[in-house]
Amino acid sequence: MSVAIPLTPPILDALPKTTRLDSAIDLDCDEAIPMLHASRSVQARIEDLLNRQRRSPLSDSEDAELEAYAELDDCLSFLNRVIRNLQESA
Repeated sequence: MSVAIPLTPPILDALPKTTRLDSAIDLDCDEAIPMLHASRSVQARIEDLLNRQRRSPLSDSEDAELEAYAELDDCLSFLNRVIRNLQESA
């Protein structure tokens, strides 16, 4: 017997400017299940911001950009979870 767990989508206030560029989000297959994730260029930007944050405080705009990436990650994780759950229940 399976138990239905309600899924509450995360709220995304705004997309980081770089996500509006082509190839900002990649689609791969994991065990025949499509999975969304940030592209390598977006991942590199996140790593750059995190490294700079470790050395010194980020500017307000950089901090907002990093927060927007975190929100985007929450949304992609949610979508991937929904896709995986749908695939497993099919």
